[in-house]
Amino acid sequence: MKVAGLLLITFALALLPSCTVAQAQPPLFDHPFSQQAVHKGFGPVIDVRVHGRLESFVLDTGSSPSLVVSEAAPRLRGHAGGPTCRDALQIRLGRETATAVPCEVIPTIPEFAAAKLAGMLSPQQLAPNDLVVLDFPSSRLFALHAAGEPFDDFRRLYPDRSSVHLERIGESIGAMLVRGAWGDRAEVLVDIDTGRPYTQFARRYLEGARLDGSSATRSATGERSVNEQSLQAQPLRVGSAVLASVRIRTRDEAGVAAGIVYEGSLGRDVLQDCAIGIPPRPWRQVYLACR
Repeated sequence: MKVAGLLLITFALALLPSCTVAQAQPPLFDHPFSQQAVHKGFGPVIDVRVHGRLESFVLDTGSSPSLVVSEAAPRLRGHAGGPTCRDALQIRLGRETATAVPCEVIPTIPEFAAAKLAGMLSPQQLAPNDLVVLDFPSSRLFALHAAGEPFDDFRRLYPDRSSVHLERIGESIGAMLVRGAWGDRAEVLVDIDTGRPYTQFARRYLEGARLDGSSATRSATGERSVNEQSLQAQPLRVGSAVLASVRIRTRDEAGVAAGIVYEGSLGRDVLQDCAIGIPPRPWRQVYLACR
């Protein structure tokens, strides 16, 4: 009876979908996004311990490297007198994961000071040898041990969504440059940037599009810019996936990262329905699973 029972259990486990195994894998760390009202509008914010202190940081995939505002630098053992932190940030993620994150010091941003934000963390740097997932629908940042093909692990996390893997272009640590296009326009390089509230393209890329009005936006760094918006919505395509049909906002100039020019940035207006997977750096990829 015991042998038969064990065989039956083994057979039943073999029939379980593979996603059950992936979901059962304990995360290396798992941090919920902050729900504090003071953090609204800055993008995803998490609380982590740095040198034993609980600090709040914006998760910014477009930040290279992680940044600390000068007001917070002394207590985080940064060096406010120069651009590079004196010591790497000793960040504790979850109960057992600790990582040293290189950073730079930037001038204090008034909006960050008011919201008690210490700076911006680049998720790409938090677990460079594992699969990091920034999941907007579930409002959490977590990481799984990367074993085998990371994209397979990522897909098993979201069996009810269509997952895509994108090749990253260039060697920038912060900017995650992939190929994308708006409407029937040519494919160009765009940055997956959780620090931006809206998706934007350089004005030259949108030449000929009918634009309407102007509005001010604020990036994760508090930088304000005035831009126009297209009158018509068009499909926004990244790789083989259409993320949404959106009215695109303009920005004056293209961006530059590690010497590579890119025409646009994907902001939270389209990323808010997606989970972003960041595999170990040697894979040179980024994954999306959108609702």
